[in-house]
Amino acid sequence: MKTTMSIAMLVVCVLFAPQTGISQTDVSAIVTRLQNPATSNDAVKEIEAGDSEIKSAIADKLPSLMANEKNDAVLNNESKLAGDLKVVASVPILVSIFEKGDLIPTGVTMATMWRMANDPAGHALVQIGDPVIPYMKRLLTSNQAESREKAFRVLGNIKSSAALDALKQHRSSESDKRLQNVIDNLAPQS
Repeated sequence: MKTTMSIAMLVVCVLFAPQTGISQTDVSAIVTRLQNPATSNDAVKEIEAGDSEIKSAIADKLPSLMANEKNDAVLNNESKLAGDLKVVASVPILVSIFEKGDLIPTGVTMATMWRMANDPAGHALVQIGDPVIPYMKRLLTSNQAESREKAFRVLGNIKSSAALDALKQHRSSESDKRLQNVIDNLAPQS
């Protein structure tokens, strides 16, 4: 009787146990929808609503997907996911997209630009946070004021002590007076 009860409990546990594991077919189908401009927005919603296994499987694929993507709308969605899922491996690609600045629509206000509301790659970098700092430090050494300003925006929006320290360390080497003022506003001297 004890054995029968144990077998019955085992059957019940197996039948009613939560399903785990996502098949490669499922992941491939989601990736296909993500890479199609017509279904990419819906795929992002599906991924964000999915369980941790789906998110992890997609996060693993994002850097290679982003590196090969040619469609701006899809790349925006992949950048958004990289930030939402905090995919550190996507940082070099996000920095490249962010430096080019090709995906920011025209007519954006300065306040919106600083918040990076219309810049999926920049916003993703901020969401990823401190792992981005070494890349922004490299941008701070650029000869182009625009590139340095982009680094200021990311570091200023990350707002961690490490990000603000990077700005403070750069203060004495910044030649552009306007950007020196930005540093003073973002990371005041103690």
